[in-house]
Amino acid sequence: MATPRLSRLHKHILQWLAADHQRTKGVILSSHEELVQALQRDKGTISRSLRLLEVRGWIVIGRSPGGKAHHLTLTAEGHKRAAEVTKSWH
Repeated sequence: MATPRLSRLHKHILQWLAADHQRTKGVILSSHEELVQALQRDKGTISRSLRLLEVRGWIVIGRSPGGKAHHLTLTAEGHKRAAEVTKSWH
């Protein structure tokens, strides 16, 4: 199966999550709001991109009881993809 193409935004999201995971040693989970602020993008655009990455199985979006994105976590496959993206950009 071919590797799905990623937009520049998807690549930035994966890299940011991987860097945040490494920075916090996997203890603190990134929030949707932190990601929006870090990438300086529209919340709706980030949300759509996150849903696509979740469908692909690369991230897990933890939700509050109200259904809003509460925290974000990279899956093992997400870590692999983030490493590939980082490697290809260097």
